[in-house]
Amino acid sequence: MLEMRCYVAAIERGETVCKKTLGVGRLLIIDVCKHLMSLNNPEAYESQAVLSVLRQAVGRGGEVGSSIWKSCSFNHDTEQWELEWPEEKTGNANLMTFTRDATNFEIDVFHSMAAYLTVFEGRLKRNEDKYLFPCFANMRKGGASEKVNGILKKCVGKVDGITADMTPSGIRVAATDEMVFCEKINDIVAIMRGGWYFDGESRMYYYVTKRCHVSKGGVVLGNHKDPNRKVPLYRLDPIINDSNKDRIQNYMHQLLGKSSPNTGILHKYFLASLIYWYEDFNLAYSTNIVVTQRMLTVGNKFLLKHDTFLVWS
Repeated sequence: MLEMRCYVAAIERGETVCKKTLGVGRLLIIDVCKHLMSLNNPEAYESQAVLSVLRQAVGRGGEVGSSIWKSCSFNHDTEQWELEWPEEKTGNANLMTFTRDATNFEIDVFHSMAAYLTVFEGRLKRNEDKYLFPCFANMRKGGASEKVNGILKKCVGKVDGITADMTPSGIRVAATDEMVFCEKINDIVAIMRGGWYFDGESRMYYYVTKRCHVSKGGVVLGNHKDPNRKVPLYRLDPIINDSNKDRIQNYMHQLLGKSSPNTGILHKYFLASLIYWYEDFNLAYSTNIVVTQRMLTVGNKFLLKHDTFLVWS
């Protein structure tokens, strides 16, 4: 009763009585990623990859620090990257899928991860027991979330629309809204992808349909028109032939680093995304950007030039 009276009194004084999380939606995240990419340094590309992955995973800020390469796999039927996404709030690890973006490389998870691995020049030790984002791992409780929060805070005053009271939770809120407002899927898609507990579901329904619903949610967040259709991923097949097969394979290993059984197939799609977006990427940021410079530096060793990538793109 006393609490209710306090709320009423606060309302009468014209004060707010609850703290709502401000959504950080798709267009705003794109602008943030554009700003980060313009900084042209490895740490900025790491931040861009973190935001891209976090948005598609509908995750909480600190959860990117617990994701490991060992849990990664590739689903050839859906053509999606899958991993066991750790939920720090519940202590569970749930299936998460990632698909390519239909229109923007800035938040395309495959391109963002490829650029991140490229600019770190293979310094990341991606053994099967290592983290996707080592700089966000093994921090004190809440540390990874604060670090993600810091990415947004540094954009205040530099990216229109980003305010000081926005947090990583806003990314989760906006991604959920994006799925719920899509008329071509039902709300259970957002519930399952977000990892919420739903009293109305049966355990059998949950286990049998989870991959389907989580996958559709990823397609929606990838800005594809029909979430019920399979989204084909970028492929190296159209550019590979007997004369360049070994060169491209060696180029990939040197550019993205050594791979494990869990990451080898993913590296092929990461490289394909870099090539697919190559022309658009360089029109937006020029060939002086650190990602392109390393692509060309490594490419020179294998007779892969700027013009070659343009044709392939």
